[in-house]
Formats: sequence, C-alpha cells, structure tokens
Amino acid sequence: MSEVVGCVLAVAAGASVALSMVMQRYALTYPDQKHVPLLCVKWPANWVWIVALVVYGIGTGALYSVAGLFISLSLLSALFATLLIFNLWFARRFLNEKWTPNRVIGAVGILIGTTLCVIGRAQGVPTEYTPDEVADMFASAKGAAYFSTLCALVIGSVVAIIIVRAIVARVY
Repeated sequence: MSEVVGCVLAVAAGASVALSMVMQRYALTYPDQKHVPLLCVKWPANWVWIVALVVYGIGTGALYSVAGLFISLSLLSALFATLLIFNLWFARRFLNEKWTPNRVIGAVGILIGTTLCVIGRAQGVPTEYTPDEVADMFASAKGAAYFSTLCALVIGSVVAIIIVRAIVARVY
C-alpha cells in the first residue's frame, strides 16, 4: 500500500511541476503584464509567476520528497518524468499550443520508457531511515556539505530569477 502512495505522490509531483512551468510561461507571455487572469482574479505578472513558483515548490519540495519516503529513487525518477506528458497537456489546455506528430511521438516514447522503468525497477531498495540515521547524515561533513550546497543553489536561483526578471522588464 505504501508503494502505491509513493507512486501517486510521484505522479502528482510531476503534474505540479509541469503546471508551474506552464503558469510561469503564461505569466511571462500574457499581453497585459499588469492584469494577468488567474483563479478569477487579475494579478500582476510577477505575482502569477510567484504563485507558479510556489506550485513548483509544492511539487518538488513536498510531493516529490514525501514520495521518496515510500518508493525507490529509480521508480520515483521514472514516474516524475511524466511531468513532460503533463507539460504537453497543460500547454495545450492553457497556452493553446498544438500537438504536433513529433510531440505526440515523444510523449508516447516517454510513457513507454516510464513503463519499462517501472516494470524493471530494483526491488528491496531501502527507503526508510530512522531519525538517528538522518541526523547522522546531516551531522557528517558530507551531509552538511550537501545541505549547504542545496541551500546555496536555491538562494542563488532565486536571486538569479529576480535579476533576470528585472532585466527582462526593462528590455520589454
């Protein structure tokens, strides 16, 4: 049962990330940057983009992470790859993008690859760790370096996004 929960969470994580990507593009390409409709309210494009960033955080920070508690990383990665399929669907639904033969063939290829990864996944991979094991990992130099690098990359990404948005706003 816990493996089913992990699989559902992994697919939901992929869908959330795909939705966030489409929302960000929607916000950045909407003709009236001061009045972008979202959830029956008109928002400035930057606010829609921030909401999309929150949706991305929910997909990667919450759903993906929690799914990893229930299933192996190989299975999680394969199921998360369905975000490309969701992205295709959301882009058609919200951005009116066309489904070309190449995109459909690519989507089918992704589904076939995901199916093969799920069927051939590793069995018996540990996915449960005690609080002491997690604490030991963070207390080690390797764990501290990993967590510090992760935090620095997230903060650096946010700063880079703010800078690029400011440059784009001045240019366009």
